[in-house]
Amino acid sequence: MSVPNLSYIDKLAGGDQEFIAEIWEALSTEFPLEYESYTEAILSKDYIQAASLVHKIKHKFGILDITEGYQIAVEHEESLKIGSENYKEKFEHFLKLTDQFIKKNQPEST
Repeated sequence: MSVPNLSYIDKLAGGDQEFIAEIWEALSTEFPLEYESYTEAILSKDYIQAASLVHKIKHKFGILDITEGYQIAVEHEESLKIGSENYKEKFEHFLKLTDQFIKKNQPEST
């Protein structure tokens, strides 16, 4: 089972700490908003909006090297487009893992 990590970001950055900070800022700002919007879309059965949000979130899974989560997101996005929640539970497992990872790895406020 794949879990969130920073190895892909580290590889992309090639040691550039400013780049890492920028990517992390985007992830930690955008992901919680997309997670919340996705949840609202699912609850209201707005599958087109939910699919759009899954599309955005799957790229964050990719950046965090969650390969299995990325594949589930691809399936979930396509499933939502036809009004099906077949992959909802599996996708939401990776949402929760990612949310916990981001919260756990927030830099200390100064």
